[in-house]
Parts: sequence; C-alpha cells; structure tokens
Amino acid sequence: MSIKLLILDIDLTICNNLERKVKAVERAIGRSIESEELRRKVAHNYGFLRVMKYLGVKPDERLRNEILKHFFYDLDLFELDKPFDGASETLNKLAKDFKIYYVTGRPIKETALKFLKKNDFPLGELYNIKINPGESWKKAFLFKTIVREAKIEPREAVAIGDLPGDARAAIKAGLKCIGICKVHKSFKKDLEKICNKVIEDIRDLPRSLKELEP
Repeated sequence: MSIKLLILDIDLTICNNLERKVKAVERAIGRSIESEELRRKVAHNYGFLRVMKYLGVKPDERLRNEILKHFFYDLDLFELDKPFDGASETLNKLAKDFKIYYVTGRPIKETALKFLKKNDFPLGELYNIKINPGESWKKAFLFKTIVREAKIEPREAVAIGDLPGDARAAIKAGLKCIGICKVHKSFKKDLEKICNKVIEDIRDLPRSLKELEP
C-alpha cells in the first residue's frame, strides 16, 4: 500500500530551536551564559539534569518548571527559531506528491503556525498538545487522530521526528516512521531500533520515502 500522508514533527525536525532553549535556561537561572563552549553544551545536550550539571546549578523541580515556562510561553523567544537548511524546500517538493500534516508539543499552536508561514513551509493541518521532556508518547493520540480524520489506513502514513519517543508513538499508532538525528546524535542507535529509516538531514527525506514504498 503506497504512502499518502506525511506527519512532520516541528522542533528539532524541521526547526532549529537551540537558541530558544539556551535563552530559556538563561532567564530561568538569572544570568547569561558567556562561554560559547558552554552555550553549545546547553543547546545540544538532551535532559534537564545534564544541562544543570554543565552549568554547576543545583537542579530542582522549581527550576525545571521555570525553564519550561520560558521555553514554551515567552513569545519573543520564538523569534529565534530557524528552519534547518533545506527543510522548507524539501517539504514543498514533497507536498506535490504527499499530503502534509504537522504535530508539535508546543502548548501555543500559533507559535508553530507563525514559524511555518514565516519560513514558507507548505500549508498543512497542525495538531498540538503540550508535551514536556519525556512525554513523547502523548503523540500517539495525535497520530491516531490524524489518520482517522484523513480517512486513510495507518500504514499509508509516515511520521517523521527526532526523538525515540516520537517513533514509539508512531509505531503504537500503526504508522511507518523515519527518525532524524540532526542534533541529538546519541539517539541514533535507539532510533535505528525503532524506525523504518533514520537520516541526519531533512534533505535526505525524499530518498528514504522512496525506499519505503512497496
């Protein structure tokens, strides 16, 4: 059965949100991170405890919630988001052959819509639900909803995301899945165990989709 529909995650799949992450951490701890090396570690490492260790800050639930508040709700920080190289161009080409949907863990849907429009991504339905770190399993509900509303079989859809949790949610919903480890290279092995394909660059997506076709 051929693929009819693509479901794209946004953050760290087509959107580089690393500077927003660093700024959210800075606002939560109340100081700037001056060292470029430290900024890079904060940006590229996944996990609250690891990031706080690099900063020499004692982690607690209040601080974690403060970082998430700035990351999700400080609207000015979303202006720092940028598309990964070739993301818009790649999806616009794919939109000629596939229906495009988007999912995001951002609680404010408009921030994702603004990003897509600003950077000339193809129009497509956007589904959102607030997802904190470690809660990617919640996307299974979104995947099932999209497939049902699109009136297709789950195996006719492919989910594309950056986290192993995204992939597990897709599999749970009966979808094929492609993992992208553009930023968190350490996830590659886990993604390879779950996904049908794993790539490091969104521009490799068309080739991977052809390989998934029966």
